[in-house]
Amino acid sequence: MASLSRFKAVLQRLFSSSGSPSTNDEPRGTPDITREIRRISLRPVGFGGYSDIYTGIWRSATGEIKVAIKVIRAVPMNAESNKMPRVLRREMSVWKRLRHRNIHILCGLYEGIGPVPALVSPWCENADIKSYLERHGDNPNIELLKLRLSCDIICGLKFLHGNSVVHGDIKGQNVLISDAGVATLCDFGLSRILAEHSQSVTYTGVRGTSRWMAPEIFLDGERHSYESDMWACGCLFIEVWNNVLPYHTKINDFQLSLAFEAKELPGSQLDMPDSIWAWVQDCCSFDVTQRPTASQIATRFCLQLVLQRVSRWVTLSRPIDAPERNLLKGVEASIQASASQGLTELYILADSELASDVVRRLSLMSIANLQGSPSAQDQVLQWCLANLGVGNLHLDLPAGVHIPTADNYRYWSTFGAAHSSEPVECRPLARLVEQARPGLAKHLMTQFATRT
Repeated sequence: MASLSRFKAVLQRLFSSSGSPSTNDEPRGTPDITREIRRISLRPVGFGGYSDIYTGIWRSATGEIKVAIKVIRAVPMNAESNKMPRVLRREMSVWKRLRHRNIHILCGLYEGIGPVPALVSPWCENADIKSYLERHGDNPNIELLKLRLSCDIICGLKFLHGNSVVHGDIKGQNVLISDAGVATLCDFGLSRILAEHSQSVTYTGVRGTSRWMAPEIFLDGERHSYESDMWACGCLFIEVWNNVLPYHTKINDFQLSLAFEAKELPGSQLDMPDSIWAWVQDCCSFDVTQRPTASQIATRFCLQLVLQRVSRWVTLSRPIDAPERNLLKGVEASIQASASQGLTELYILADSELASDVVRRLSLMSIANLQGSPSAQDQVLQWCLANLGVGNLHLDLPAGVHIPTADNYRYWSTFGAAHSSEPVECRPLARLVEQARPGLAKHLMTQFATRT
C-alpha cells in the first residue's frame, strides 16, 4: 500500500492540466443570427418531441455551414407570453458558453418562425445515436463502438455537472453524432423551461420523456437534479446497448407508474456485458443517494474502453495467455493508480498516443515502486521509457528516483546481457511498444529476449 501511495503522489505532478473547457471565455447572451441564415427549407426535415427541425445555411465569420434550426412548438402561458422568450434566451446563453467535445454547439438564435426564438446548431448528417447505431449494426466492432459512444455521453454529462448544469432531458434523441463520429449532448434545460412556461407541451412533448424520468420526478414531482440525470443516463445506456426504449413493454404512463411502484428496472441485461449492466443498475437505483456521480461512471467506462483497446493490441484478438494477462493486470493497476490524472481524456487518444501513454504509466509505476535492484521486467520498462521519453509529462519525482534517458543506451545494453527473458515473456509488451512506435519492438526483443 505504501508503494502504491507513493506512485499516486508521484503521478499527481506527471500529467499537465487536462485543459477542461471553460464556460467563462464567451460574452454573455446568445447572439441573434437571424440575418446570417439563408436558404431555409420550406418545410421541416425532422420532428422532435416538442420541436420541428428545418435546415439552413449560416454565413458565419469563418464561412458557410449547414445548420439545423429547431423551432419550438410552444404556446406561452397567457400571463407569461413575454417572459418565456426571455427565459429561453437566458438559459440558452449557458449552453452557448459551454465548450466541450461532447457538447453540441449552439450557434445562436433565429427569430421569425414560431412564438419563441428557434435554436440554431450545426447540422449532423449522422443524426442521433439510435439512427447511427442502426446504420452500423453490421460493424464487427459494434461493442467497441457502443463503448466509445457511451464514454462520450458520460464525459459530456460529467462536464455539465462540473459546471453546475443539470441536463434534465437525457435520451437517445438528444445525443447527436458529429461528422467525426463523436457523441454530443444537446437540448439541456429545454424540457424544464417548456414545462414551467408553456401550456402546450407540458403533457405532450415534455411528458413524452416519461420513460427516462427518474421515479422521484415521475411520482413525486421533484425537480431535475444530478441524480435524476444519472437515472436517465442508465436508461440511455439501455437504449444504446439493447436497442430498445427504457420500459419498452409499458404502453402508457399508468403502466409506468405501476412499474415504478414495484421498483422495476427500466430494462434487462439481454446481451449487455456484465460490467455495463452492473453500471446501469447502479445508475437506476431507486435510492437516490446510492446513484453514482457522472465522474465515477466516466472513470469506469473510460478505463474499460482503454483496457479493451490495449487488450486487442497485446493479444492480437486471440485467446489470452499468462504473460498477456499479467501485462494487462499491470496496465489496469497503473491506470487505476493514476485515475485522477487525465483518464477521461485518455480514451480519445490516437492508437500510438494511447499506447505510449500506457507504457509510460507502466514504467513510472515500476520506477516509483522500485526497491533494491531492478528485476528483468523493471529494466525492460525503464528501457521503454528511455526510448519513448516522458512526452508531455511534467515530472517532480521523490529524491533518489531518476528517469532513464536515451543517453543511457549503453547502460541498457549491459542490462540486456545480464538480465534476459524468454521471448514469450517479452512479446506482449513488445506488441504494445510497437503500437506506440513502429520498429521499437524489434529492438526490445533483440535487447532483452533470449533466443531459443
